[in-house]
Amino acid sequence: SESVLEIMDNPKYFDSWEAYKATKLLLLIFTGELSKRVPSSDVIINVSNPGACRGTQFGQTERSMLQEAFLYAASLILARTPTVGARQYVDAVTVKGAESHGSFISEGRIKAFPPIMYEQRGSALQDQLWNETMKEFARFNIERV
Repeated sequence: SESVLEIMDNPKYFDSWEAYKATKLLLLIFTGELSKRVPSSDVIINVSNPGACRGTQFGQTERSMLQEAFLYAASLILARTPTVGARQYVDAVTVKGAESHGSFISEGRIKAFPPIMYEQRGSALQDQLWNETMKEFARFNIERV
């Protein structure tokens, strides 16, 4: 099968929105495997989602003035302030205990993973991503976690 990291690194396949979604999924997949290998008694490993935050550089592309005005208005209604988004991280590292080890935390709660992570192909992707990442780390004499 194709290398996950090579595909992600190939400009031919790059689309910013698709890359954003793919990297979020890969983060969850990698964290799932990492949390199996590192006990929660050593460190609690989880992924926190700050949600859409206004006033950040996320999604900055060339837009018309009308598009900018619409997105600005929508962000005032739908998006969180960066302060509220940051609280999600603080909650994940200071409030959540060992029960959150290996979890995805959003809106202050442990959430389900994407469906693929409960399927055989998700498990295979998790193994592949872990092995490829460890191979990358080997160049820096990091052989295992």
